[in-house]
Amino acid sequence: MQVAGDKDLLTLGAYTDVLWDDDIFHHLARFQQDAVKSATRIIRDQRGAFVADVVGLGKSFIGAAIVKHFERTDHTRALILCPAPLKDMWERYNERYELNANVLSMGYLREDEDSVTGNILLDDIKYRDRDFLLIDESHNLRNTGTQRYKLVQAYMDANPSRRCCLLTATPRNRASWDVFSGCVCRFVRSDI
Repeated sequence: MQVAGDKDLLTLGAYTDVLWDDDIFHHLARFQQDAVKSATRIIRDQRGAFVADVVGLGKSFIGAAIVKHFERTDHTRALILCPAPLKDMWERYNERYELNANVLSMGYLREDEDSVTGNILLDDIKYRDRDFLLIDESHNLRNTGTQRYKLVQAYMDANPSRRCCLLTATPRNRASWDVFSGCVCRFVRSDI
């Protein structure tokens, strides 16, 4: 087995902590590799993580590497939620890095009166059985009163073992509650 980085990765003792020496990992700078390592550990411990940084530092590559890590170690099948302008990019990443993911534009997150639950994430088999959720531009879900937020919350609540990773640039927030609402803790633990 080949692993990326220093030999100390092999001394971690856990197969699931190893980051693979593959195409996506080679695209990451050292700080991005560190972000992937930290986020994967947090996701394992807390069921989710929040990856935030300024625009242009490669959060999408970090997110793709996180999805790939869990696809390899846990055989997860991810759902990637993103704004419509990013859908083609995520489709390319999905194909190039073999993420085994389905990609859905946030624009489709609306109640559907013709479906069983009214939630495309729970009704459509392409999304319902996915066990990892990556949300790019997750600051778009910071308001707990929106329909999109409620649909994603119901999706996370429907599967207690589903994991989540939220990617965001440093958003402008009106209040500290905006940050809390957008934080993974609300999607991961609905009792908070």
